[in-house]
Amino acid sequence: MTGPTIFMSCVLIVYLIGISYRDRPRIHWKIMVLGMCADIGLTLWLELSRGAIRQAAGVMEFEHSKELLFRVHIPIAVGLFLCYFFVSRSGYKLMKGRFDDPQKARQRHRAIGIMTLGCYVGSFLTAPGFLIEQFFYS
Repeated sequence: MTGPTIFMSCVLIVYLIGISYRDRPRIHWKIMVLGMCADIGLTLWLELSRGAIRQAAGVMEFEHSKELLFRVHIPIAVGLFLCYFFVSRSGYKLMKGRFDDPQKARQRHRAIGIMTLGCYVGSFLTAPGFLIEQFFYS
């Protein structure tokens, strides 16, 4: 596994710890924001050090089988960042009490959170350097 993959593993652990504190909102939101900031920070680092976004745009133009996994990773990662926006927004509204129906707001936040976690796991599994890449292309 590469360094970024190990870092992503740590972020996944942070998310799982944050989810385990979902009944304690003051702790839950701090842990989840830490995980999101770490993931966004990793993306920024990959862009600044490797030109990851430009590289990804180039991969999307080619039809090489080796880049197939990466071509799946990119839309999942974009979806993940969209989910970050919506889950953060709904969590913020819950913390501030800005909702009409608290039960419905919690259900919506939970659904967006599950989608966010699913996108993160999908991004993690399809990330370049992850074990699945070695399995398919070794």
